Amino acid sequence: MCIVDSEIKMSKITKIIIIIFLTTIFAQSCKDPSLDFEWFLFEAEGNYSTENNTSYLKLNAWVEINQSSININPSSSVDSTYFMYASVANWSYRVYSGDQLVFEITRFSIEQILGDIHLNVAIDQMDYLWVAIESENPIEGDIFNGMIPDSVEVEMIIYDDSGGSYTVKRTTPFTFSRN
Repeated sequence: MCIVDSEIKMSKITKIIIIIFLTTIFAQSCKDPSLDFEWFLFEAEGNYSTENNTSYLKLNAWVEINQSSININPSSSVDSTYFMYASVANWSYRVYSGDQLVFEITRFSIEQILGDIHLNVAIDQMDYLWVAIESENPIEGDIFNGMIPDSVEVEMIIYDDSGGSYTVKRTTPFTFSRN
């Protein structure tokens, strides 16, 4: 009788272990792919020339997309079939002088604040995402309003092709000269 009870207990324990094992495997295989981002480059610089009454601005923020292992085709590391693509859906740059906001540029306000300026925003990328702004031609007037900017903050809202949403944010020094 004791042997029969022992066999029944072992059978129940074995069934429980198998159920836990199968649940764990199933849960891991159902993970949603996700992206992770690492800052690659963030530079900010500008100047104002009193002689010409013109300003120059360069804001360049790049993040590298780190695909999780569930996005990668295990049989070939060069096969991008399973890689997700992402796009910068919205962004903003905030330029500061100490704690005081000099100006904020968004995708909606860039033309009103800076006029005709070069803008490059990443769409449908699988390796890097960026928001790059540079005045290829001098901007008329002092866009810095007489202030001396010393830092800039960027915020990017990113969507991947499976509908995932991410926000990345970072601050860096602003290199500025006024002459």
